[in-house]
Order: sequence, then C-alpha cells, then structure tokens
Amino acid sequence: MQRGTHLQSLHAVVPCAMVLVLAAILAAVPHTTLDALPSFCLWHRLDLPCWGCGTVRSLSALLHADWGSAWRHNPNIIVTAPLLAGIALTSCQRTIRAALHPC
Repeated sequence: MQRGTHLQSLHAVVPCAMVLVLAAILAAVPHTTLDALPSFCLWHRLDLPCWGCGTVRSLSALLHADWGSAWRHNPNIIVTAPLLAGIALTSCQRTIRAALHPC
C-alpha cells in the first residue's frame, strides 16, 4: 500500500471513529449526569428560543432508551436522531468501502 493511499484510508476512518467514540461516551455517561450540567447555549443565556438546546441531552436519553426524557429535552429529536444516524451509517459505510477497495 502506498503512503498516499494509507493516509487517505486513515483520513476516511477518522470521522467514523469519532462518531463511534462520541456515541460510546454518551451511552456510558448516565443522562441524568448531563441533566445536572448548565447549558452553554448563547441563545438560551439571552432568553432567546433555540432549536438545538437539549439535543445532546436528548441523544443521551435516546441511547439509554428513555424516550420521555429525550422528548422533553428536545422534541426535534424525532427528526435529528434519524438524520444523524443516517449520516453516521453513510460515513462508516464509505469508510469500509474505501478500506476494502482503495482504488
């Protein structure tokens, strides 16, 4: 395998690995622990509506199968979770294809 091809394969693996590591961290940390943390959203601090507030907490609750808590944190999770899962699966699928067929 040539050096350039090896670097391209490594570059393709990094996003997939990051998604898996972040999902593992969210699954390992109890979502009630995240509930105790303050919000860092600028919009929230300015008392302005934010569609993204609660998304990480909501994803964590989904990974722990706490559907009610996920909905309470951010109802947009109905759209966000499938989109994020699709992006992650597509990224991993491309990574596997690139590793198997480097040409």
